[in-house]
Amino acid sequence: MSSTPIQREPARPAAKPSDSLRFSIRGLLWITAGIAAALALVTQWGEFGLVIVLTVAGLAAIWIGRKKWEGGGFGVPLGIACVMAAGFLCLFLAAADSRPAARRSACSNNLKQIALALQIYNDVHGSFPPAYIANEDGRPMHSWRVLILPYIEEQALYDKYRFDEPWDGPNNRMLEGYMPGVFRCPSEKRTNPPSLMTSYVAVVGPETVWPEDKTSRFGDFQDGASQTILVVESHNAGIHWMEPRDLHTGQMAREINPMYGQGICSCHGTKNDRGRGNVAQVALVDGSVRSLENDLSREELEALLTIAGDEENPLD
Repeated sequence: MSSTPIQREPARPAAKPSDSLRFSIRGLLWITAGIAAALALVTQWGEFGLVIVLTVAGLAAIWIGRKKWEGGGFGVPLGIACVMAAGFLCLFLAAADSRPAARRSACSNNLKQIALALQIYNDVHGSFPPAYIANEDGRPMHSWRVLILPYIEEQALYDKYRFDEPWDGPNNRMLEGYMPGVFRCPSEKRTNPPSLMTSYVAVVGPETVWPEDKTSRFGDFQDGASQTILVVESHNAGIHWMEPRDLHTGQMAREINPMYGQGICSCHGTKNDRGRGNVAQVALVDGSVRSLENDLSREELEALLTIAGDEENPLD
């Protein structure tokens, strides 16, 4: 009985220590260079640099995986994961970048609605509302924001408001939680419970649209409806939406987004260390909304606030 000899696989030659060492040093150099380049990109370009790093690393992992190992090994799935992560990060950054613009647009729409309500009030009553209604002692009792409620589709809320007690009287206090959304800028910090402070105020004082408890009419605006400020943003002014209080020309800062004190300010655009941006939006008497930048001078701002100053229009 014959036996079949067992065929043995010829032994593979052992790798030379010098070859293994040479490959390790080369790989280490490549890894070091790759990490340095990745850090430079991320440092220079931030999140978008990270997108580039993930994309390049993913494509390199796929190419090396398919070239070195049959079936790709771990390189191919790892590379695909990196490329997918870069894609998701790109979508997230695009969405995050569009949110401030959307909030600023919504803020502009709020100002337009308020300006339109004031124009309708003027058509119905023959004048714009006073900044506040005072009692017989001259104490401010009710705000213009309450007076325009019927013209911002809040007739039911207006009907519940009582003018025979102050704005913070027992009955009216029960209505404060029904603050209309049009009085809050979407860029304001969200709180729980929601803030009851208004983002939009009038600028009250002599020669403005709002001469305190007196009224003004279109015929008073000698500077033109497109050159006179009607309502402004005031981020963190600390004014309750029903409170008969606004910015006063004798107390406010005469600049846009002042570093200290109250004034015309917003949280749109690039923010300073007090959370205020580099632009602020205002509604003009004609209903248009304009963005005022921080470099607007004191004289130019005063020209926009007065109704008959006959100054040169800075918006031109």
